[in-house]
Amino acid sequence: MKNHKIILVVSLFIFLSVLQSCDPERFCTEPKCAYSPVSTEIQGTMSGKLDSIIHIGDTIRFYMKIPDTMVTNYGNIVFGRLLQNSFFGINCSGGDSLIGSGEGAFNGTSHLVTPILIKYGTMSGGRKTWDYSTREYECLFIPTEKGRYIISIIGGRIEMTANDGRSWLLNPAIKLNCAKRYDQYLSWMDSSMRPEAYSIISRKIGWYCFEVK
Repeated sequence: MKNHKIILVVSLFIFLSVLQSCDPERFCTEPKCAYSPVSTEIQGTMSGKLDSIIHIGDTIRFYMKIPDTMVTNYGNIVFGRLLQNSFFGINCSGGDSLIGSGEGAFNGTSHLVTPILIKYGTMSGGRKTWDYSTREYECLFIPTEKGRYIISIIGGRIEMTANDGRSWLLNPAIKLNCAKRYDQYLSWMDSSMRPEAYSIISRKIGWYCFEVK
């Protein structure tokens, strides 16, 4: 009976060890990790029709390129190759008015502006991302309906190898060059929601709003 218990404990220990070895490391700097402490900033550029009020058919262009040298909190990292699990996000939402302080809480029909893709890559699951060879992404936003719109560019994840052969996992923040029209955005909602809404959007660097008439 005693030997049986010892065998059971040893077997359980081995099972848990194998199970733990299959999980990704929780927090380190390489692509195999679930999370990484390495951060960097990428400049995104909006161009085209950037007035606060535009019209149906006007074009807004968004472009960004991951730089050859990434400036990070771990020092400068010179790019070698972009890996295929790298991604970012674009959220576009719209409507007639805002009914909540949270971003995207619109009243009325959701007037979505679908990005028209110019330069991009495709992940295995179909998600669009940076071009793997040039590290570029470019798209056009051409509204087809009247409404009030928000475009948010979300950082995501960069998996890469540097030119020295070392592998990295980076947390990118994508910063836009365009003006932040907080007053315009806040005017779309009831005054009681404005303080909370401002505290949310003032922390965002990849954020843009406009109206289509």
